Amino acid sequence: MVLPYVGEPGGHGMGVNRKVFYSNSGAPLVASIIQDAPGIAQPVLIELGSDKDVQRACAQSTPVERRYQDLLDIAES
Repeated sequence: MVLPYVGEPGGHGMGVNRKVFYSNSGAPLVASIIQDAPGIAQPVLIELGSDKDVQRACAQSTPVERRYQDLLDIAES
């Protein structure tokens, strides 16, 4: 669920006019799920910060990394 939310750097292909290309339909659903169960989601999201795929996605660009941080912020609410 994290990877469709954080996306990938835009600027090419279908994301040519976007800093981050992410799932328009999936991202709001992920945010909603996390908002509904922040106590469950927060430890999982923190642990996923050390996942190689999540780290690779976040290392690609600052805007992508910011979207991961946004998920953490949603879980803190």
